Amino acid sequence: MRRNAAGKYFASVQVEVDVQPLPVSEKAVGLDLGIKTFLMPSEGEPVGNPKHYRANLRRLKRASRVMSRRVKGSNRR
Repeated sequence: MRRNAAGKYFASVQVEVDVQPLPVSEKAVGLDLGIKTFLMPSEGEPVGNPKHYRANLRRLKRASRVMSRRVKGSNRR
C-alpha cells in the first residue's frame, strides 16, 4: 500500500489465474458502422446509437459557461 503527496492511498493486487482457451469456432461476424444505425452486425440485429452527446448536453453547456468565465493561464482553468 502506498500514499502519494496528496494523502491518497493506492493498493496493488496481483492474481495468478489459469486461463482456459475458448473452443475454436468457424463462425465469423461482420460489423458495419453506419449513420442511421450505430452498429449493424452481419447477424442482422442492429445496435442503436447511444447518443451520449445529447444525454450530457446540459452538463456540457454548464461546463462551457463556467470555463468561459475563467481567466486564461489561471490555476482553475
